[in-house]
Amino acid sequence: MKVARVLLTGIMLLTCLWGCGKKSDLEGKLVDGKGKPIVGLKVVAKQTHGSNQAEATTGADGVFKISNLSAKTEYEVTPYLDDKTRSHSLKIETLSGGETLKLEKELVVFFALSKDGLFVNCPAFEQIWIRDAGKEGKMSWDAALMHAKKSTDGGFSDWRLPTRFELKTVAMYGGSSPADALNKDAFINVKPTCYWTSELNKEAKGYAWTVSMVDGKEANVNTDGSCAVWLVRKGK
Repeated sequence: MKVARVLLTGIMLLTCLWGCGKKSDLEGKLVDGKGKPIVGLKVVAKQTHGSNQAEATTGADGVFKISNLSAKTEYEVTPYLDDKTRSHSLKIETLSGGETLKLEKELVVFFALSKDGLFVNCPAFEQIWIRDAGKEGKMSWDAALMHAKKSTDGGFSDWRLPTRFELKTVAMYGGSSPADALNKDAFINVKPTCYWTSELNKEAKGYAWTVSMVDGKEANVNTDGSCAVWLVRKGK
């Protein structure tokens, strides 16, 4: 009996040493808003309560595999649009040592940066936005229309004010505090203020629709008032 107990203890100790020393892996897939695989994007897994961090780059099929993660540990998984710009993150808990956690759902990255970092592409809605949402400043609605018409940013001449739907969609992506959330994602300098849309209020003469980047709500503002301008054009 004593010998059996010693053998059992030894087996349990060896099993523990074998399992405890093993790392865990994570596998997933990145797609854009149209469901197409995203190639060559860096994905970082950072330990939520600790310093362990590992990364991988998506292949031609959009798949990434991050190795050497601590087992049974919570991580924040974040795709990076460039070296510094984070997309929305996901929290996961790794499996036991030696096992690979395969994400059931694809990670959707709605925005992509242009090579020069000046524009943001939104494939799901075929839109290209100026990345710096504060560079145009604030002005009246008529001045905003004229400003958009004259803009040749990036060598393009088809810039315009966004529709209510377009601007509201971007605000909704930012959640309850659009300016804060969007500034932490693909965009920069999104101001916590009203932004003009291209649409007049047909029931209130002299008023145009705006969307607030404070809370994402729509409002009517007198066209002589002052709101920020954020330009968009058709993308692919």
